[in-house]
Amino acid sequence: MSIQDPDLAPVDPAIAAGAATWRRVSRLMAVCLLGLWTGLFLVILVAYRPGGPWDAFVAVAAFAPVLIAAVAVVRPPMPDPEGHDLWRSRAAIAWVGLIAGLLVSSMLVLEIKILAAGGDQALLPSLEVAYALVSAIASLSLFAALGVTGGETPVRWRGHGRLVHALGVAVAMCVGAAILMAGAAVANDLALRDGPQDPSRFGPTDVGATPQGCDQPVALGPGATVDISADASIDGEEVGHAAISGARQGLAERWTGATESQFWTAQAGYTRVADDAWLRIGAFQPSVSPVDPFGMAGDAGLTLDGPIVGVLTASDPAIVAEDLGVELVEGARARHCRTAIGGPTALDMFLPLRWLAGGQLLAVTHPLTEWRGTLDWWVFTDGQLGQAAITISGYPGEAWPTSGIQGSMSAKLTALDRTMDHLVEAP
Repeated sequence: MSIQDPDLAPVDPAIAAGAATWRRVSRLMAVCLLGLWTGLFLVILVAYRPGGPWDAFVAVAAFAPVLIAAVAVVRPPMPDPEGHDLWRSRAAIAWVGLIAGLLVSSMLVLEIKILAAGGDQALLPSLEVAYALVSAIASLSLFAALGVTGGETPVRWRGHGRLVHALGVAVAMCVGAAILMAGAAVANDLALRDGPQDPSRFGPTDVGATPQGCDQPVALGPGATVDISADASIDGEEVGHAAISGARQGLAERWTGATESQFWTAQAGYTRVADDAWLRIGAFQPSVSPVDPFGMAGDAGLTLDGPIVGVLTASDPAIVAEDLGVELVEGARARHCRTAIGGPTALDMFLPLRWLAGGQLLAVTHPLTEWRGTLDWWVFTDGQLGQAAITISGYPGEAWPTSGIQGSMSAKLTALDRTMDHLVEAP
């Protein structure tokens, strides 16, 4: 009696077809991961330039995960076709790949948003970002390791054989890439700290100083040059723009502003000196006005950066802030904070949003009680507010005489030159 060699046994056509299909699916997931990590590598390569040999070190560190993803493309994870739990093995591999993709996608979007919002130059600005990056590298390493060890049999998903080997390979890949990224982050920060610092209109440029935490009260600068711009859209199509430009010195302030949208247009100007105020609407000459004609947030009657500081320092209700880390904004170190916000509060902080939502310069005609969004603000090493941005969204019919699926409004404020004196005179 002859014994047939199991390696020469005929292969079930159904099993072979299923394995080929899964190989294509697994490789497609690996290609997607490779594309996402390549995109993150390019963002880091272009945006983070500490200078000198550190540039090459940062680039090499950022390229390490790309190499791991390339390994997964060459050797996509494959379960044992003769295993008893084939569907569970495939599901586990698919979940690892999906989690790896979601984590690196969030990292890529976060880095792009940070760079677009404030010119951040810190590679890992906070522990939260570092944790997310390590998690993304770990899931990618496990996905690639399952492909590297794919030639081993049998597959056991209870802590034996190939899984143990895959976990060991994944740990080695993850630790190596994470150490490189951590070293690059430290090198990037040291290079920026040792480099020459040009003066910044946003605040102090001493990179050795650490801004206060998001749970500390925010200070209002003694003065500032303030610009506020706001935009409105319905279902992704822009429907309006508003802006204010002015200056503040203590409680004295002056500004001019305008709004233009599909529904209304308006112009205004405001000046306050001590207990006197003047308001200009449209093309008319300024006329005497109450000191606080707009009723913005805060108890000082301010209309530029004062209302935002008033909301952030209020004790009832107190702001619960999320710390997004320390960033460099045009050379000045700042703590980036975030909190959830409602429509009425947003209108009490950013005057141009009122104009976009209702067209009235003095009264809130559309309170947007059902709108929700987020407020971001940056506190610099002097403890003062230097930048803020807000985005809120809701049903368009609550803000404008129209309909749609989603309406959105956003605004950004910059308070610059806070250590300079700003002349505010009566018109």
